[in-house]
Amino acid sequence: MKSIHREVQVMSQLDHERIVKYFGSEVIGCELFIYLEYLPRGSIKDELRRRKAQFCELEAKNYMRHILEGLAYLHEKKIIHRDIKGSNTLLDEDGNAKLADFGLSKRIQTVKTKSTGNTTLTGTVHWMAPEVIVGINYSFGADIWSTGATAVEMLTGNPPWHELEVYQAILQIGTTRTAKYLLHPNPSSQLLDFLEKTFKPMEEDRPTAVELTAHPWLSM
Repeated sequence: MKSIHREVQVMSQLDHERIVKYFGSEVIGCELFIYLEYLPRGSIKDELRRRKAQFCELEAKNYMRHILEGLAYLHEKKIIHRDIKGSNTLLDEDGNAKLADFGLSKRIQTVKTKSTGNTTLTGTVHWMAPEVIVGINYSFGADIWSTGATAVEMLTGNPPWHELEVYQAILQIGTTRTAKYLLHPNPSSQLLDFLEKTFKPMEEDRPTAVELTAHPWLSM
């Protein structure tokens, strides 16, 4: 219940076209009802399963642009999503992508100081940034890594290190600080550069969501 109430508290403060809209909540008896915008196509993960095929670059970058717009809004509000992935990105009938599931998100007032930060291991391992796995202070850059992993998921059908079991993936990501994946033949140089930037080993070296929205891959 604490997790659900936290999600309601976060979502009630958000109003953006790339964020699933929250309409309200109520308690009836011993049950809590939360009313959210309905996205009929389900998630990006659902779409990949229906097609049984990955997205082409054109479609992937369209969704990625929407994801980054939503992420830039969250970061401006001092919110780290902490679980960006295909199953938490929903699609409407017009092909718009919207971020959902803020049960793991965290509002922070002071970012990356010696005395504050976040070291909680939350999220989904194969999309998780090295600093989150290792358990050191992390901030908005952790979402940027997960965004890159979501791009890989859209383009290949799986996140980085998908062939590994959870604990093996934890070991590889935490120790090597790399993302292992195999793209389709002949990926564009702009795409390769985009992924390289999102998967920088050190969080402070990764671009912000706003900076990534201006990346050449998204405008080509």
